[in-house]
Amino acid sequence: MIGMRTSHIINKLAKVLFWRKSLPLIGGLAAIVVLFWFGGNGVVHKDGWQAVFLDNGQVYFGRLAIADDFYILKQVYYLQSEENGKEKLDQISTSSVDISQKENLTKLIKLGKEIHGPKDAMFIQKSKILFWENLKDDSSVVRSIKDYESGF
Repeated sequence: MIGMRTSHIINKLAKVLFWRKSLPLIGGLAAIVVLFWFGGNGVVHKDGWQAVFLDNGQVYFGRLAIADDFYILKQVYYLQSEENGKEKLDQISTSSVDISQKENLTKLIKLGKEIHGPKDAMFIQKSKILFWENLKDDSSVVRSIKDYESGF
């Protein structure tokens, strides 16, 4: 009788210890699943910069926040390519210039200078975003943004 009771107590103790150790792990995994399933709001580095890749091929940079149906991007920048030497090519005959020497320059442009005068925020439908990334502080894009904002 004592052996059965001891065995019963040991089984209960083992179950309690199992659940005490397992619950934090199960809770942590559930939290990760919820964060990724419902928009990944917990993984946006709030103090950092993000790159947002849209389904039309455009990439925007800024501070990302996730709302119910939209992503909100503030302090927005985007890339624009220009051909170096295009003005020179327009002034002289292309027959005397090696066109292959043209270089593409990529500039980082601050949103708001366009003809339609947008404010410095974009509300992007979630369905239009392919993916987004947190940017490193030492990336060339973040360095360029910091230089622009500091007046360099």
